[in-house]
Amino acid sequence: MNCHVTPWVKSRRKSCEIFTVRSIRNKKSDAASLEAVLHREIPLTKVLGLCVASLASRRIRLEAPVSNVNANIHGTAFSGSIYSISALAAWGLTYHLLQAEGVAAELVVAEGSIKFWRPVKDKIIAETCFSCEEFDVFMEALEKDGKAVLLTDVQVSDNNANRASNKIKLVAMKL
Repeated sequence: MNCHVTPWVKSRRKSCEIFTVRSIRNKKSDAASLEAVLHREIPLTKVLGLCVASLASRRIRLEAPVSNVNANIHGTAFSGSIYSISALAAWGLTYHLLQAEGVAAELVVAEGSIKFWRPVKDKIIAETCFSCEEFDVFMEALEKDGKAVLLTDVQVSDNNANRASNKIKLVAMKL
């Protein structure tokens, strides 16, 4: 995963500030808050067993078990569950950053293209991140035009290795 998380980059964005001791303590509560939003607003996330394992510094990691709900006939992760969890990683991180900026916007997954390399066997792990530069361009377009597009690559793995990659296109429309 190509993540350029550089705290020394100057940015107007709250989400690109250097983390303080207080904000580091709030990382767990940010993850729990986002997980609660996902479970409330997208009930399927609860059925999938989705949890926000980490959320910090423009990075997110979602996890879900390969259980009866997420398994295919081979006992590995169902491709629809893998796609959903990877799309939710991109959506969840963007939603969290918009909230941190105090921006009210409709956010939708407009497009996704997933490639599978190997079966996911034990746990579905979806991770993505944004650089300050990427997020600044997105926010500037949203502020200027009332609409913005953000492209991200979500890496999917299990406890052993990378198994898939999902290119997600998100569209935000300012309210």
